[in-house]
Amino acid sequence: MALERLLNVFSAEFNHQKEAKLYIFFDEVQYLKEWEIHLKSLVDSYSDYKFVVTGSAAAALKLKSNESGAGRFSNFVLPPLTFAEYLRFIQRDTELINTVVPPGVGYTANNIDALNEEFLNYLNFGGYPEAVFSDTIRENPQQFIRGD
Repeated sequence: MALERLLNVFSAEFNHQKEAKLYIFFDEVQYLKEWEIHLKSLVDSYSDYKFVVTGSAAAALKLKSNESGAGRFSNFVLPPLTFAEYLRFIQRDTELINTVVPPGVGYTANNIDALNEEFLNYLNFGGYPEAVFSDTIRENPQQFIRGD
């Protein structure tokens, strides 16, 4: 379904006017053929709306948005978690790492074996927030990474 048609169905269902102040979200937009043309048209036609578009094919999204949305689109790349972010995410950062006083001077490991074990977990699937808490993904990280 074209993005504009989808937007029109939504607007009719909830009685939104074209001049309304709305945020419209489209997720995984790269699956729609010529999404960038549809989005450009919407941005031009619905100037009071704010559009947020996400997709997992970052390189393709960036290339397409640069080609057709110059001046209309802003790109934000969300990289995978860093190891430090991963440790905070699983709430083991203060357990495994000590900050040397004064802060920023250095760090020491409270338990180097546990820290190394978490580093291996991070290498296998820790860069993907979805994988950190999913037992299914953790059991078969190669399939998850290959599929995504």
